[in-house]
Amino acid sequence: MRCILRQTPEPVFSAYARKFGGAEQAEGIITRLNAVAASEGIDMRLDRALRTNTFDARRDLSISRLRYHRSSGLRLE
Repeated sequence: MRCILRQTPEPVFSAYARKFGGAEQAEGIITRLNAVAASEGIDMRLDRALRTNTFDARRDLSISRLRYHRSSGLRLE
């Protein structure tokens, strides 16, 4: 399936730099968030994450699920 996003995904770092006033602030925020997550046992890597439109992502997941079920002959519950 071809992903049909209306918004091009961008690195979280770039979005945070724009939103919070620069690369230094973005790096600090991302480092703190990753550290807090790690202290709780969560492997969160915002330094590698992409920001995208969740509406588009959820729609694409739903379409994929429907196509999978149709092709496999399974019924959706």
